[in-house]
Amino acid sequence: MEHFRPRAITVTCLSLFVCGSHGTAFERPDQEPGSEGECIANNCGFEVGDEKPEGWKPGAVVPGVDYIWERKLGRTGTSSLCLRKTAERLFPIAQWSQSIARTGELSHLRVDCWVKAQKAQKAIIDVQFESEAGEWSHKWASYIGAKNAGDPPADHGWKQYLGEVEIPAGTKTIRLGFQIYGPGTVWFDDLRAAYIATPRGDEAGAPNADEPEKESAQPPHEDLRAGGDENKQYFLIGPKAGDAPARGYKLLVVLPGGDGSAEFRPFVTKILGEALPDGYVLAQLVAPKWSDAQAEQVVWPTRKSSFKEMKFATEEFISAVVDDVRKRHAIDRHHIFTLSWSSSGPAAYAASLDAGTPITGSLVAMSVFNPDQLPDLKSAKGKAYYILHSPQDDIEMRFPEAARDQLSANGAKTKLATYEGGHGWQGDVFGNIRAGIHWLEEQTGTRLSD
Repeated sequence: MEHFRPRAITVTCLSLFVCGSHGTAFERPDQEPGSEGECIANNCGFEVGDEKPEGWKPGAVVPGVDYIWERKLGRTGTSSLCLRKTAERLFPIAQWSQSIARTGELSHLRVDCWVKAQKAQKAIIDVQFESEAGEWSHKWASYIGAKNAGDPPADHGWKQYLGEVEIPAGTKTIRLGFQIYGPGTVWFDDLRAAYIATPRGDEAGAPNADEPEKESAQPPHEDLRAGGDENKQYFLIGPKAGDAPARGYKLLVVLPGGDGSAEFRPFVTKILGEALPDGYVLAQLVAPKWSDAQAEQVVWPTRKSSFKEMKFATEEFISAVVDDVRKRHAIDRHHIFTLSWSSSGPAAYAASLDAGTPITGSLVAMSVFNPDQLPDLKSAKGKAYYILHSPQDDIEMRFPEAARDQLSANGAKTKLATYEGGHGWQGDVFGNIRAGIHWLEEQTGTRLSD
């Protein structure tokens, strides 16, 4: 079997968390373009290729993930594509993918694949769509693994998974993705992806994706640059459909953990739909990379954790994004919150203490707290901090406990909540975020009459 350790790849717009470069779209010359029932993908049995499987690309480097072209294990042949993840976290996601030029006018895509799983918490057969305008969207075709809290991981021999998705109007490119979120191992073989005129249902009795994931409606999002600065990339997500609140929208500024990349945009979009009440817009910042050393050591550098190559600190980045959003929407100044986790937590603490900060509340998850790298904690007075942490995290509980106690001692409103499962988004992810945002709203709501 062949193991792949690809270099990190810059992703433009959205390629669903980890997608690699856009690549080349394949058109099969032996089929009538867009005809019903014809397989549109190339090398569906993964038997063809020299050093790598022809037509398929591994995504960017993800710590704890192996991209494997298995040459001695297949359902009908001798090969398959494999993803193995040992890291105990859901994000970032890794995927094998193939891009295909959209042909014909048939409205749906039927994706049929055989999967072997070994203690796989969560894997997905995903279909991604690029429009003529370069905008990306996606729909899950099949879900492999534990769907609900307490469910066992997928652990089975070769099993057929089948799903049908609607193709958005104006699609230029279709990308098929085999993805792994949680720990475990999955093998994929005997893929068949074909255009169909109308959904046929689950004829073969194969398990489809979760029903909620089939919903096509997604909040709008824009890929923007605060103040026109190319280094200040952010996604403005939402608002949901409906009238604007009289006091303006509440704003949640999201600093993703991990590498802080654009690949978290789909997850952040789901936060708007599943964790927040109406009346919010989200701004997801994309961490700028100033140097390899900086990206490896401090993903979100601050004024007190600076690097000589950086052109601005994260505190300035956040303020610039808030100002940019205010030019597009009326914003309720009492409800400007940050959501951060893991690598972004220290920067969120620093930004909340920065002089003149617009931030009124912070939800910080699974992160360290180092006051010697922060501004004077006296600036925490009157602000709200919801600190979310797992006792099983490798980051010891003394860090969130110190944040709670020291910020509170300086006049902040603090709450430490815990969850089971260790580092990463575990359990009821959106429920935990929802609870934190609700608590922050309660604290800042006392000033609504200001």
